[in-house]
Amino acid sequence: MPLKSKLFRDDQALQKCLVSDANHVTPGAQGDHVTKIQAALVTLGAGVIGPDEVERNLYGPTTVRTVLAFKGPPRNILGPGQTTPDNIVGKKTIAALDNEIVAFENRPPPTVISLFVSLTHEGSPHDHNTCPVDTSGHKVDHMATPINPGLGRKVNIGGEGETQYQGFEDFVTDPGVVGGPPRPLTDTIASDTATDIALRSAPITTRGEREIRRIATSNARLTIATNTFTLPKMEQIVKRLGGVVIERISLPDTSVPDGLGYQVLVVVLPIKFFGTPSTPDGVGTPILSQGSQGEAVRKLQRLLNGHVPDLPSLAVDGDFGPATDARVQEYQRRVEITVDGVVGPQTWGMLSGGEQAEEAAAGTPTLQQGSHGPAVRKLQRLLNDHLPDLQLVVDGRFGPVTDGRVREFQQRVDIAVDGIVGPQTWGHLTQ
Repeated sequence: MPLKSKLFRDDQALQKCLVSDANHVTPGAQGDHVTKIQAALVTLGAGVIGPDEVERNLYGPTTVRTVLAFKGPPRNILGPGQTTPDNIVGKKTIAALDNEIVAFENRPPPTVISLFVSLTHEGSPHDHNTCPVDTSGHKVDHMATPINPGLGRKVNIGGEGETQYQGFEDFVTDPGVVGGPPRPLTDTIASDTATDIALRSAPITTRGEREIRRIATSNARLTIATNTFTLPKMEQIVKRLGGVVIERISLPDTSVPDGLGYQVLVVVLPIKFFGTPSTPDGVGTPILSQGSQGEAVRKLQRLLNGHVPDLPSLAVDGDFGPATDARVQEYQRRVEITVDGVVGPQTWGMLSGGEQAEEAAAGTPTLQQGSHGPAVRKLQRLLNDHLPDLQLVVDGRFGPVTDGRVREFQQRVDIAVDGIVGPQTWGHLTQ
């Protein structure tokens, strides 16, 4: 019997996986069929998959870990003679995923009341006949769109008219990223004027984050409708924007093409400070970017030299030129925050101690080549302490060089040399 879920049924690679051993999906595979498997695993709560693997449609280490979790207890999806699951998505695994996703797609709607989000296709009371049609020729769907907006400018990023009846205007933040009818760029919106911003299934780029931050007023309301698979990425965007989630809603919706329904976040964005916040050194932490000058830039340059010691030191001259801009972006990349060259609250916070706080909170998870994030930065700093003759770049990415240093350390302390940082390796690093 073929795969039935909306998520899988039209994918020929997955249909072949169901019936042919030669078409099983294994580590290293890439493609849309891998992304659908990842979506199913995350939706069913098997684990979290690294954003780099999601963006590359790659069956990498975090996907392997999530597959093993799904195939383990209580499902115990095992082949003949196996006592523990393998990392192959074969006939039994794809069938189990499909059956559970079908159940997920058909789950009953929740009993939810919201003052902020429409929970019906019809939206708040209005004459639906006056609404525009979407690209498929049907009247626009108001499910998971904002209701009861404020009195200021209202912006729907990637919208197709579904929020016009609430006074929203449709825009895009990047040309060519979102399909549908032509819409103006948010560049045409004045800064600090949007009191309500909506996103529904629209991808958000680094530029898009920057535009949301620019156009939003203090305490603007941001309504995001996404699915379970992309929810973690959207939560990271909310974190980088400094927003506070005031409502979360899960909406089963069989009209959504992938069958995963909506996960809705209603967010209040932070107060904008137009002056310079005070700090103990008297310099402050104003928002800086290329072209800025003065004592705050010198402070920034000194901090960057301390945090990125493997690159040539910046001249501490108070001039935010191309070299400082490049160094800011390199630092932002290493600590996995928005890479835009703008030194705002998040970048200042990381430079001023947030990086160490993240590393302390990261704990000592099992790491290996392909891992990334604060725990890897912690590992790299500890390796530098233990191997002063073999210094690593502390960039939070567990690549071949970090793998080599781990193996060198394991050899020196006479433990298993496998490149995997588990309890034994962490114990020697932290003793």
